[in-house]
Amino acid sequence: MTTYKYIGICLLLWWGVSACQPDDFPAIGDKVNKIEGIEGDWSVQSVKQIDEIALNDGALNYEMDITDLFDFDDYHISFTSDDEGNPATFEVKGKAPNYVDTEGTWQFDNVEFPTKVMLFTDGATEATSVFYLNRVPSKGFNLELKFQRFEGDIPILSYVYTFTKVQP
Repeated sequence: MTTYKYIGICLLLWWGVSACQPDDFPAIGDKVNKIEGIEGDWSVQSVKQIDEIALNDGALNYEMDITDLFDFDDYHISFTSDDEGNPATFEVKGKAPNYVDTEGTWQFDNVEFPTKVMLFTDGATEATSVFYLNRVPSKGFNLELKFQRFEGDIPILSYVYTFTKVQP
């Protein structure tokens, strides 16, 4: 009887191994150029305010859409790149409350896998404002940036800006 068990186990193993076939994966394509994805002029589509303390405490109502509470109609941000495709300048315009620098230079924290857009006032060597990327910048998609306000080292409020690219 044990011989039949061994034969059965061997047949199952052979069947399992022989059924394995390499999967044909489609080509992934070219890498997304994150700088090309973010450069241009962006206008606000929506702004959400997040109470970080309430969120961390497990509250259900920690988020509020503030788009219609302030004049975001003319609020926009522009990112440019230089002739070699490197990050260059940014400019923020509009009448709505603004918690970041209004002009200067910008860069990603990591060009290949960016998680932050760091803003520098002219001449600064350390970022003077930071946006967190909620989505990797890609051509044809909205841009989502998150700005956090802190009290000491504790985040108290966040603003999630959803921008739509302005077509020239």
